[in-house]
Amino acid sequence: MTSPLASTSVEALGLDPKPLGRLRELITAHIAEGRYPAAQIAVARHGKLGLVWTLGDARLPPERVPARDETLWLLFSNTKVITACAVWLLVERGALAFTDRVADHVPGFEANGKGDISIIQLLSPRAVFRTPRSRRPRGRITGSCGAPCAASRSNGRRARVCTTTGAPRTGWPRS
Repeated sequence: MTSPLASTSVEALGLDPKPLGRLRELITAHIAEGRYPAAQIAVARHGKLGLVWTLGDARLPPERVPARDETLWLLFSNTKVITACAVWLLVERGALAFTDRVADHVPGFEANGKGDISIIQLLSPRAVFRTPRSRRPRGRITGSCGAPCAASRSNGRRARVCTTTGAPRTGWPRS
């Protein structure tokens, strides 16, 4: 994989390779158990890349394709992981605490009864906010790629996947 970061070893970064080895073993076991089809791990520190691992399959049978370092990944809700990394940096720098109310940092977040939600709650996998019915867009469905979705209406129901990418669709109304 081509990276803008200079490569080095995890030891040169001041990291212990043993826990990283256990992490790789755990992820490899999870993939073998079918918990998820693939994973990609990168560890960088002080502007240097210590390791990149790509494990599992980018495409599942019947046309199995192994994942490669260059594989493009659909993130969906996993963007929360990227946000969590940024939040950790802000916590390390003292700019906020995990127990802070989100509304103290994001004006207007307190609307619709969300005023007491903390940053750590927002980062949890159970953090879901529903759009009030009165504010849901009508009649236009978009695929996860953002394109208008020409979803099929077999049995009078809309498709649950984007007809452009095959990914789970987003938008309203839900079927």
